[in-house]
Amino acid sequence: MKTVVLASFWAAALAPFRPDPGRSPALLRDDASAEASAAETLRAFDRGLERLVAALTAAGKRVVIVASVPEVGVDVPESLARLAQGLGRDPAPTRASYLERQAATFRTFADLAARYGVRVVYPHEALCAGERCAIAADGLPLYFDAAHLNVSGALKLRPLFAGLF
Repeated sequence: MKTVVLASFWAAALAPFRPDPGRSPALLRDDASAEASAAETLRAFDRGLERLVAALTAAGKRVVIVASVPEVGVDVPESLARLAQGLGRDPAPTRASYLERQAATFRTFADLAARYGVRVVYPHEALCAGERCAIAADGLPLYFDAAHLNVSGALKLRPLFAGLF
């Protein structure tokens, strides 16, 4: 059996982190959509991801979904350098804000896990041990920009993948 890993900034498809004030948010639709709306975007997302997971599992694949890492929204290395100079404030996202932003996708993932045996890896379990999510460890950034882990950050997730491969 082969394992297929699906990873994305899932919530970004449903609610942009920093929407451009000059542009309307993208709305998802599929052949079952009767309208274009935020609510329909979530329904189309759910249907599309379920179709993909159903096809993969029917083909004998084991599916692993990697949930989004906490998005910081500002360049982490630059922000940490400014903090070291006594400038700015700590940009680390709170666990609560992360969970709120991911709520819709987490419900979808839980449904897919129950119905298709999908394994879900939740990066916040390694990165958000306290009230705030870690953006640095041992004096080094865990991100190389505002939303992508660097090697140090990725290695923090290593225990979450134990036994998957």
